Amino acid sequence: MEYFEDLAELIEEEREESFEDFLKRLDELDPEDSSEIIENYMDEIQNALPDEEQGIYMLIENIKTGLIFLSQNLEDYRTRVKFAEELYRFREWYHDPKLIRIDGREASVFDAVINERADKLLNGKSVYDFEKALDYELHDFEMSIGSFDKIDIVGDKTDTRHVH
Repeated sequence: MEYFEDLAELIEEEREESFEDFLKRLDELDPEDSSEIIENYMDEIQNALPDEEQGIYMLIENIKTGLIFLSQNLEDYRTRVKFAEELYRFREWYHDPKLIRIDGREASVFDAVINERADKLLNGKSVYDFEKALDYELHDFEMSIGSFDKIDIVGDKTDTRHVH
């Protein structure tokens, strides 16, 4: 998975998928390109949201920041699994059919993105209620940064040189 479209397909598919299957498919994501792909995809979602809905915009900005942070170290297995868990959780939230209301009817955030894109093309004006969608628990992330070699900055006790 090295392209924006591949990630979009993984997230936007509305079929039921176990976390294990999702993780296997996500293993195709190239760690080198992951941050850029995530950033571009989340930017597309944000650009498709109604301009006046700053709360949902900021929530997605925070989710994006967390995913980008995790994507910085996908070579580490624990970080890769945590990244997959968070992306899977985002996908489940994104497709929850009862999280928002569009013109009074229940819908998903994904539905709102599609609807708003159509409204922008057709000069439509739907009314959105994102209040329930804002109840998304943001997690703090720890990154495993691997092992470090000891670096002698000032000199250890066996060093006969002096640093002034």
